[in-house]
Amino acid sequence: MALLAPYTIANAHPLLVQPGLRCICFFYSCKLLDLAFTKADPPPTRLIRKDKGGELEAASMETWNDATTYVWLMFAEMRYHSFDTAVEQRGRPGLVSLAERRRQQAWTFGIPTLLIILVCLLPTAETKIASLLAAIQLIFQLLHTLLHPSCPHPLFYMPFAAASMSDFWTIHWHASAPFLRTLAYSPTRKVTGSRAAGMMAAFCLSGIWHAWCAAPLAIKPWLLAFNVWAYFMGFGIVILAERWLWGTQQGGMIQRLCVWAYAIGVGGYMWRILECNCKLDWVRTTHCT
Repeated sequence: MALLAPYTIANAHPLLVQPGLRCICFFYSCKLLDLAFTKADPPPTRLIRKDKGGELEAASMETWNDATTYVWLMFAEMRYHSFDTAVEQRGRPGLVSLAERRRQQAWTFGIPTLLIILVCLLPTAETKIASLLAAIQLIFQLLHTLLHPSCPHPLFYMPFAAASMSDFWTIHWHASAPFLRTLAYSPTRKVTGSRAAGMMAAFCLSGIWHAWCAAPLAIKPWLLAFNVWAYFMGFGIVILAERWLWGTQQGGMIQRLCVWAYAIGVGGYMWRILECNCKLDWVRTTHCT
């Protein structure tokens, strides 16, 4: 039913309402499916430390406040860090020095800020898509900080420092949609026995999600939606290609250039499609052919 909500206000301003509403509705529809089919038996246990520095223990569920806190955290936490079903993001360092923390902050916030300045000086499709990526990072990081001010797990980890496409999605980006694994990757891998097929299924579901969100922006919604979906499927193909080409020698300079050239270059192509078909006059350009 949640997926039908955007269609009840189909005539609303597409940029301000439709994409955001679709993103939220799709996310929580999948989140509820994930909770209902993969985490319902037994239900997740909320964990707390009753003493500072003590061991994690099961939280009480005796009072109304206990129950509402449980529901809120289950609803608000993307990776369930307060529960025994917490989804850890591999590859990220634990405790780091002050110098390393400052380096991380420079990569996390400095590069996006520079990209936003760059798009003002050089407004090409490629700089615009890179700035959009940076804006998404900053907005989601702000929302995460507001919802979870004391969370020790940063939402992003230097996305623009990713050395490979695989590292970008598994380590550096937010990865706050674990249902992509439980609803797409794991079932597909179980049926096919192939990790590659499971990964492509996860990117397929993610592509459907992003395509459905982007479609209301375009005069030709199916054209934009298909290209967005294909863009995400391309990420999966790039990951398979880089594993085949570089094997265990991941992260070299040539590989970095190749994967970022795909991400920004094809992303720029996607932006041109949006500019030529956007419903908003201030986005749509007049030199499209």
